Amino acid sequence: MPSELETICLKCLEKSAAARYDTARSLAEDLTRYLDDVPIIAKRSGAVRRVIKFVKRRKTTAITVVAAVMLSVAGALALSFRHASRLATQREKIAVADAHQGQVDRWVSVGNDLILRDDWQGASDAFSNALELDSSSVEALANFARLKKEWYTDISHLPPPRSKFYRIFARSQNRTTIPPIMSPFER
Repeated sequence: MPSELETICLKCLEKSAAARYDTARSLAEDLTRYLDDVPIIAKRSGAVRRVIKFVKRRKTTAITVVAAVMLSVAGALALSFRHASRLATQREKIAVADAHQGQVDRWVSVGNDLILRDDWQGASDAFSNALELDSSSVEALANFARLKKEWYTDISHLPPPRSKFYRIFARSQNRTTIPPIMSPFER
């Protein structure tokens, strides 16, 4: 059945008298318009009106559909809030780690500058501070090794035998004992 003819029939069958055709003449005019392929006067009921009719006919189905939609929306909101809180926690952890790494990098930079100025003890303290913050810092460990090599080539700058440097270096190497200091002459 064509949709325009269906619309005319549905208008004739409306429950309320106000929604039906006023007279048989107006029905005849609409049918004539349909047969002449001219737009009809009767209009299909809108989506809101159809939903209201559906809810009146099937209340339990409508309530079930509304409840399912509300639960879906609530679940989606809960998941999005959970995801947002996880992202915020991750961002905080990254910011703390970046700040921590920045401190390690500053101590390594200070140690490198002190090596260039031949301040061996200051460089040792700077690298010790860097390793206290991050005992797995590759750059600090490499600079400690370089510092150790340069100290042994210039014996006048050797640190005291049990300095903080050796305690941290031993801890970073997972050793339980502190290696003895050997000068180039004792090798």
